[in-house]
Amino acid sequence: MFRANITSLLERVGHPPAKGTKRYAIVITFRALARLERLPAILSDFHRMGERLRGVLGSTIEQISETDFAVLTDQTEYSALGVVADLKMMLLKLIGGHDAEAFSAIDQTRLVRVFEMPRHRAEFLQALHQEGNRRGPLPSPKALRMLTPEDLTHITGVIDSMPRQEFVDKFVRSQPMAVIKKGMPPAVALNEYFVSITQIQQRIVPGANVLLNRPTFSLLAHELDQRMIDCLTRKVIDARPGSFNFNLDSVFTRRFEALAGSGLARNMIFELRVGDVFENFEKYTAARKFIRSFGGRIAVDGVLPAMLGPLNPARLGCEFVKILCDDRLLLDRSSIANELAEISRSGARTVLARVASRDALNAGLEMGVDVFQGFYIDVLLKDTAERNRFMAA
Repeated sequence: MFRANITSLLERVGHPPAKGTKRYAIVITFRALARLERLPAILSDFHRMGERLRGVLGSTIEQISETDFAVLTDQTEYSALGVVADLKMMLLKLIGGHDAEAFSAIDQTRLVRVFEMPRHRAEFLQALHQEGNRRGPLPSPKALRMLTPEDLTHITGVIDSMPRQEFVDKFVRSQPMAVIKKGMPPAVALNEYFVSITQIQQRIVPGANVLLNRPTFSLLAHELDQRMIDCLTRKVIDARPGSFNFNLDSVFTRRFEALAGSGLARNMIFELRVGDVFENFEKYTAARKFIRSFGGRIAVDGVLPAMLGPLNPARLGCEFVKILCDDRLLLDRSSIANELAEISRSGARTVLARVASRDALNAGLEMGVDVFQGFYIDVLLKDTAERNRFMAA
């Protein structure tokens, strides 16, 4: 059905861009919203935005599957940043107008993906193949209710009724961070441990979307932190060296104080979200002082490249800054490299997270980063063939 559109895109990929510009391919994916009841209406309104989108992009968007679209556009490097930002804002307003809570149901890093031609040609062709070959009807919409206080009581009750090792086996996951340098095989530096919210939802409250009620979800996150801290204190998780995502408030609890006094947390890395840090900087500085008092280390997590300008790494006083890989990082490498150098001068180490492709890894290496995390890093560590291809490149 959409084969002609894909063929048209492929024919135009190799054409030279307009003078003074570069050619960018943009893929828009609504697939992550496939279980929202309002998806058909969202797609219908997206089609009606055709002229507005053409005005922003300077080209016509082609549909390549029931939920996926692609466009080729010629832009300068500077204008490409503005175009992508405008496009994302239009899409988020569209989605939010139909379902105000939909942001929790979509990975915004996949909503819009940008490929510079010819550098990312192979990745773009792979995306066309993956998205364009989707077949069959959309998954049936499944209405998920909001998380309730009763759900919270049920979740904590189920977890507390099981042995701690069972809780770890069922709900705790880990993802490696790897040190990677040109010409050297990747080596695992440490693992990040976290409670899988997906598993909590699927196994304990399958009828609820745990992210839809933010106040109740915050309470749930706090309770899950306490169970993780308890597992660490009782050595159910042997995680040195390791890193852990915690809410800022969880640092000021009796269980965390017990972990600090046990000596087990020395050299552990505690990841605190950048939003929490900026929201209450005084509380963050108190947490930083406490964590350092027992030999712990701090990573400020969830930093977007757009935040690097106003970020003051010296004031943060942390050991690691975790930056999420997104389009701006790939498109604006020179200015971001300068900002990463500022982080290094402050004494912190940069970790590039959510690295989903070889090109993203190479971009980080070009900017002086040597610690990485993400789907592609998992592949490099497990797949000998891909690791050999990377090292030979």
